[in-house]
Amino acid sequence: MQMLMIRLKPHIQQNCSHIVCLLKLLRGHFQSPLHEPMFQHSTKLENCLEGSPFLLSGVSLGELQDKSTRHLQRQAMYLFLSCSIVLACSGDDSRLKCSCKRDQCCHKGQGCTDNCNYFGLSEISVWFQRCCLDKILDSKSSTDIVLCFLQLYMEEDDMLFIILLQLLDAPLISLAIDKMETKWTSELIGAKLFSIVFDPVHIFHQWLSLLHYDHLVLVDYLISKDVGVHCAQYLLRCLRLVSGCWDAFVDDSVYEAQIQKFNCKRQRTLKNINSFTGSSMGGTKLGSSHDKENKSKKQLFLSAKVCLLSLKRTLEDLHKKDLFPYNPKPLLKSLSRFEELCAQY
Repeated sequence: MQMLMIRLKPHIQQNCSHIVCLLKLLRGHFQSPLHEPMFQHSTKLENCLEGSPFLLSGVSLGELQDKSTRHLQRQAMYLFLSCSIVLACSGDDSRLKCSCKRDQCCHKGQGCTDNCNYFGLSEISVWFQRCCLDKILDSKSSTDIVLCFLQLYMEEDDMLFIILLQLLDAPLISLAIDKMETKWTSELIGAKLFSIVFDPVHIFHQWLSLLHYDHLVLVDYLISKDVGVHCAQYLLRCLRLVSGCWDAFVDDSVYEAQIQKFNCKRQRTLKNINSFTGSSMGGTKLGSSHDKENKSKKQLFLSAKVCLLSLKRTLEDLHKKDLFPYNPKPLLKSLSRFEELCAQY
């Protein structure tokens, strides 16, 4: 059923009412994989190729079931996030048609487009609070969430780049909330924090770190028949983003400051709410295995710089020898711009 939804998604996303129906369908029939904590899974079977005849003899039934569960979770989360983000930002997209009924996504006093916009933001907010929000206390645990999310998708390359491209639109969620009336924002605190936690520049940094800054892995992605185009699109958009957000790329403390600033507002909001309910504000603080590496903020930048400039040199060499499968000039142009910025820093 999920595969059918994925195939129909490009057609469904042309109409807001269809997206609302799909989100309700996901909520009704795939609630378990959609809200399953992504932190409980660890990457397994990394030494086995997909479809290997040795796969069954090398793992237990429980591990195979866990692998299937992760695959289902990836598909459910991809469908949910792609539809919710499109709907959340529907107010700025004149191409989207809206024929929804008022009772589908209504919010008193608002027009049809605003209703759909709010519905998408609300879905993201509820999902993020249920999956992650109680664990976010600082930028370290926020990074853990990003890493766990990426690790979940790195088991399937084709879905990895599709979701990475989708998450480049995460900042639009925060912008959509800022345009709304103040009384709505407390209900959408989860969506606001999702937009900040899944900052595209920070995701790019963490993705490169999970690849151990190996530029040859990037080359393998780029020449792949299955994911090459999507990888090239992702790198092009990230390099363009980095050029416009250079300070955030060079100094990861910019990300930390955003998390801390919003988390203070969140704690005040929760304190006000809990003063009436008598409930506790305490959350579960995640331990960060990634932080054990003790990489300085400067080292993150330097590692990414070496990786991307090595990629540039390798692509240039392959292109000169006519060994690259397509024209890499747009990517090389972006990498040259990146090299210029590095030289100025």
